[in-house]
Amino acid sequence: MKINKDTEIYGQTATLIGSVGLLSWLIPLFGFIVNTVAIGLGLYAVEDDRDGLAWVGIIFGGMGLILTMLRSGLVYYYG
Repeated sequence: MKINKDTEIYGQTATLIGSVGLLSWLIPLFGFIVNTVAIGLGLYAVEDDRDGLAWVGIIFGGMGLILTMLRSGLVYYYG
């Protein structure tokens, strides 16, 4: 498998954005956008991933997306 430098950068970026997404779940619209971008970049980089950073970005983005949706639902339910 040939390692492409661009996909390594995408994996690192997915991890960084996923980390920011874990902190941004308090702002629903911002958290949704940031975490969706982290998941997308992670999925793009996962085929050439050799150090696991793409998977970390996908997991962080998924956790942040779940937290964002839970918070949005609770705000909507409780007003």
